Amino acid sequence: MFINHKHQLAIEALKHADLQKALKLLNEALLENPCHPNILSDRGFLYIHLKKNDLAMEDFDLCVDLQPEYGYRYASRAYAKAYFGATQEAIDDYQKALEIDKNDWVSHQNLGILLQKQGNLAEAENCFKVADEIQGKTEFGIVEKLGEKQQSIDRETIPPSDLMRKQENTISEMKHLFTSKENFDEFMHFLKNGFKAI
Repeated sequence: MFINHKHQLAIEALKHADLQKALKLLNEALLENPCHPNILSDRGFLYIHLKKNDLAMEDFDLCVDLQPEYGYRYASRAYAKAYFGATQEAIDDYQKALEIDKNDWVSHQNLGILLQKQGNLAEAENCFKVADEIQGKTEFGIVEKLGEKQQSIDRETIPPSDLMRKQENTISEMKHLFTSKENFDEFMHFLKNGFKAI
């Protein structure tokens, strides 16, 4: 969810890869809503792309201070720490995120990748298995068969902000669907017709 209009414009600028404009707009958004963790988090991810490690970590640390009971804040900071090469610190933050929200499949997957890099393969596989189970994937999502051997499928680190933005877009679309009488009527007609559009 966008906190204010400048925040929304900043995300649109990011989608068009205009990083400097996005940074300017995020700073303006923070003037309207000082210390808002959603804006700070987005700016932190932007600082990652701008290779401004210290500034990114300041934003993520402040987000954790503002919302210490919200696992997403630890997951975001963990992503930044891993990106900047602080693997063990990132692992610690992912573990904290999972203490708060054990159903955070992104943190399970990202933690598994870091554990795999450290050679902790059994724990990594367990993280991948839990991530896949949360998403409803079967065992085939975890391994692939290569001849007689099974091998773990390559995993990619998922930035928490990308996932959050997709979830926000879905929520926004759902709100639009159910707050527009015309859209709601079409949806109900679709359901009554056995999921067939007419």
